[in-house]
Amino acid sequence: MRSSWICLGDGMNETNVEQENLKPDLKIQITQDWLAENRKAIEDYNRSVKLDGVFSDGLRSF
Repeated sequence: MRSSWICLGDGMNETNVEQENLKPDLKIQITQDWLAENRKAIEDYNRSVKLDGVFSDGLRSF
């Protein structure tokens, strides 16, 4: 699939339009593939946040 970021003037871009036209089962497969490819990074990030908090913890005033 071609990935480009050309503004179509209505807040949509070609990538959004292409993804809107994907069949629902293909969207699910793409999402599952992305999660599988990034699972370790997500787990590592979540572990880091659990241990150390997020980068902005010392900056928040609430």
